Amino acid sequence: MFDGVNGDDMLSNGNGSKCGFEDVMVSYIYDEIATTDRRKFESHLVDCSACTDEFAAISNARFSVFEWQRE
Repeated sequence: MFDGVNGDDMLSNGNGSKCGFEDVMVSYIYDEIATTDRRKFESHLVDCSACTDEFAAISNARFSVFEWQRE
């Protein structure tokens, strides 16, 4: 599933270059990627502030929906 760099849709890593992990993020959240790709993404999150911020935003949104549904 993971193929590295992915055209113009990529997140900026803050240094003006593109990282290529934005499509992997949703698959990661829903546990739909292979173990090796999961590890690559987790390692990538350590160094990419754009992906870390995006991952946090998606996670917070999912948690908000979960909390709303519990009410």
